[in-house]
Amino acid sequence: SPWMKRVSGEELLSFSESAIEPERVPMAPSAEATADNETLASRPWLETWRIVALTAGLAGYQFAYSVEFAAVTPQLKHFGVSDAVVPVIWLAGPISGLVVQPVVGVYSDRCTWSWGRRRPFIFWGNVCTGVGLLTLGFAEDIGLAFGDSKDGSRPVGILILVVGLWITNASLNVIQGPSRALIADRVNEEQMHFANALCSTVLGFAAIFGYLVGFVKLSEIFSFFPRDFQGLCVVGVLVLALSATPTLVFAGEEPLEEDTTGEPSVNVFRKVMHTATRMPRFIQKICLVFFLSWCAYTPFMIQLTNYWGKEIYDGKADCSEEDEDDGKCTGGDDYRDGVRWGSLAMAIMATMCFFYGPVLSRVEKLIGLKMAYVLPQLLASLSFFSYIWLTDAEAGAFVATGLVGVNFATFNAIPFAMVIGAFSINDAGLIMGVMNVFAVVAQTVTNFISGGFISAFDGNVSAGLAAGGVFGLLASASVFFLDEKPTGPEVEGLSTSLLDPTAPVDIPGESINQALCVVFVFVCEFST
Repeated sequence: SPWMKRVSGEELLSFSESAIEPERVPMAPSAEATADNETLASRPWLETWRIVALTAGLAGYQFAYSVEFAAVTPQLKHFGVSDAVVPVIWLAGPISGLVVQPVVGVYSDRCTWSWGRRRPFIFWGNVCTGVGLLTLGFAEDIGLAFGDSKDGSRPVGILILVVGLWITNASLNVIQGPSRALIADRVNEEQMHFANALCSTVLGFAAIFGYLVGFVKLSEIFSFFPRDFQGLCVVGVLVLALSATPTLVFAGEEPLEEDTTGEPSVNVFRKVMHTATRMPRFIQKICLVFFLSWCAYTPFMIQLTNYWGKEIYDGKADCSEEDEDDGKCTGGDDYRDGVRWGSLAMAIMATMCFFYGPVLSRVEKLIGLKMAYVLPQLLASLSFFSYIWLTDAEAGAFVATGLVGVNFATFNAIPFAMVIGAFSINDAGLIMGVMNVFAVVAQTVTNFISGGFISAFDGNVSAGLAAGGVFGLLASASVFFLDEKPTGPEVEGLSTSLLDPTAPVDIPGESINQALCVVFVFVCEFST
């Protein structure tokens, strides 16, 4: 396919990251790392162990995300947070990603610290992520120490948990961009494909390992952990430290002697918003499908383990182990067992995503771009609907969850391949920044919708997952309206207009995109 053939190693790295890490949209490498091919080719040959060290830090970063998606929603339910409020709390992910990633990217390009440009951000990002994970893990203990009741409301614990979630998400976004940029800065052209493949491997195995650890009863193995969630967060901190150390020690990064980039920080958001209002119609269509795909996936992302604990195992999230031992309530152990099996199901999904990604281009060549895009969307939609009837069929729920992994790999690869296939890599960063806007709006809007569905159906989590199935069907239908080979005046002059806000280019659909930007700003302001 002309779309897939033009995807280079750097983009493949970004696609692989997004396929394992659902909240984030891949961003293009820094301009300094890609603009000068002569410099890239003339870089010294790196030993294999040093490339391993460069990529090692991504393992802790991905593990922390697995901890969040496997365990935070059940913990919120354990604290008694309502179904309608849980999705609102999860807005920490998309909003922090939208704000932090561009700012960190700009300032890491300009950083003149003696450690280098990227390592200060990687170091402090890991430190703050560790603080966030420990805040999550010990939120219940802190709440009890400040007056929360074991048998009643826990306002302090909920507040600490929310603060920990925001700290963790913001800090992970500090790690993400500089870690990718460090690899692009240090590796030469001939070794870049190996480095990117190694990154994909590290991210994939870290995601699978994180979900598998969530399946283990850590409180039984390590008696000093009173709760599995606390043990999972502490293990996450250890994985962060162990994986970041080789990157920080052996990166071999040279400091930037002088900042010659000017003052671009404010222009980051201005350029993204400018690009969003000037997209041609064929990119509008790509972004629409991408938006609907994220609308379909978001309820699954934050509710799957809760679904297993509440619907399949018929457990009660707010029944603690102590209360169940004292006979004050029942169903707590069932809920926790369900959450663990839900984490194992997420590990299966991550495994399917990991193995399907490399063969996606072959599938696209075999059945065509649109069918390769539509069929996984339909499979995921059927999976989301099927959760309504799978409450008594664990094996079926495992299969349904695994099928979602196929779609996950697909909708985080094909849209970006289509966009990059149509434009120069120099413009890809801005285009992907705009697509990040669509993903954030999708997560924000669907968080409210899924929570409303769950509340409307008396707390039935499968209703929220089924809402994602509706969006999945809409995404499937929208694929057929995509333009596979856009040509003509619609694309002429676009590259110039993307980079120059004053360029006078008349592009169809501008008013539609301006309206979408207004909606985006309104939703984010309302949410915060």
